[in-house]
Amino acid sequence: MPERGRSASTSVSADMPETATVILPSSFTSEEQRRHGMATLVQHERVLREEDALRILELLRVAIKRYAYGVRQKVSNNAAVGQRAHTRMCTRVAKLYADVNAHAEQYRCVRSALLALGMDDDDGIFQELRQEDLGVSGVLWGKHFLGGGKSKVSWIWRVPQRGGAEADWLKEADKVLWFQCRAQVKRWREETEIIVEELRRCTKFFGAYETAWGKLIERGREMEGRSAFCQKKVNMYRRLKMESERNLRNLDHPYWHGRIG
Repeated sequence: MPERGRSASTSVSADMPETATVILPSSFTSEEQRRHGMATLVQHERVLREEDALRILELLRVAIKRYAYGVRQKVSNNAAVGQRAHTRMCTRVAKLYADVNAHAEQYRCVRSALLALGMDDDDGIFQELRQEDLGVSGVLWGKHFLGGGKSKVSWIWRVPQRGGAEADWLKEADKVLWFQCRAQVKRWREETEIIVEELRRCTKFFGAYETAWGKLIERGREMEGRSAFCQKKVNMYRRLKMESERNLRNLDHPYWHGRIG
């Protein structure tokens, strides 16, 4: 039994076997692998690691494209205004970039294991992942996007898909991203329509109460206190109605035109 394996062994709870430390050939040096006859195990693990690396690279490419789309939304003319909306958008972009870094770290760990399993450091497919490789390519998003015209296409965009296909992976990643964006657009459209309908109902509600309190106003010295209170309510509901109408117009939604009145 290798010394390294003995030092890494720990007691494992019978109720949580998934916490067990699994000692794989990549945990040992090449000399230890030869000494203990791990050649077959090394080959098996290397095949699995290569498949895992390709899978992670696919996820990394999709994560980079999602991050690029988020940045483009943030800097576009249609970006939401206001401190709260700006903070929310910055938080979303930061989360997307954190996803990129998480996948990048996963790939680096798998590549380290492949190097321990005998892969050459200058391997043409599983290359070293640098921070500049995580940038947005001008080929994908246009030469004017984030200085894309001066950037070169990183090697991660030229790695073939698992199974040996040369270019189909990009189409598949685009499909995944497109379906996610379509679902998000549908949710946003539904939320917008709900807000419009709620504002429309609020406007009618406030207008109805403005009219109702106005009918309670009576003239006469003995009714001055009651009339003043009713007038106060009329002014309040009129102000709320006007604010609802203004908010609805500010939405600039096609649903608005001809709906209020």
